[in-house]
Amino acid sequence: MHDREGGFILLDFLISMPMLVLLIGTVGVLSIFVARMASSLYADMELRQEVQSAFVRVIGDASEAYSVQRSVTGGGVSFRKRSLGRGDSQTTYFVSEKDRATKLVYGNAREPLTGDSYLAGVTITEFSWREVAPFLQEFRLTGKSRMTGHSYTLSTRVYGLRQEGRGSP
Repeated sequence: MHDREGGFILLDFLISMPMLVLLIGTVGVLSIFVARMASSLYADMELRQEVQSAFVRVIGDASEAYSVQRSVTGGGVSFRKRSLGRGDSQTTYFVSEKDRATKLVYGNAREPLTGDSYLAGVTITEFSWREVAPFLQEFRLTGKSRMTGHSYTLSTRVYGLRQEGRGSP
């Protein structure tokens, strides 16, 4: 009687082992797929966050400025502001190639506003501004994730800026 049970146990083992291996393999593949999707999702979130925070800073300075001009550095933009009791000040933003990434830089190359994210590896593909109408400037910032290849663009218009060399609004 015990000899027959040994055969059933062996048969049960031979049938269940491939199923167990298949189940473990499926769980492993699904885990890898979920991890890749999660890292891609986090990279896209980092891309949006980095572009948004840099753009908010640029537009904040633009809304406080009275004039705008092209900066000589990296095709960027310079804003002139009036400070109470201190006279005029100038704020500059430009695009710079640093650490194999194109970054938006504030003031000098030691203060990049973009490109320091861990997952996304944000590189700036466009930073531009143009005069749409007198005293109306359009600003545009596009970042691209080196991990996912996705792009994110923000654009807005600011009223009240004059291009250097024009009259005041």
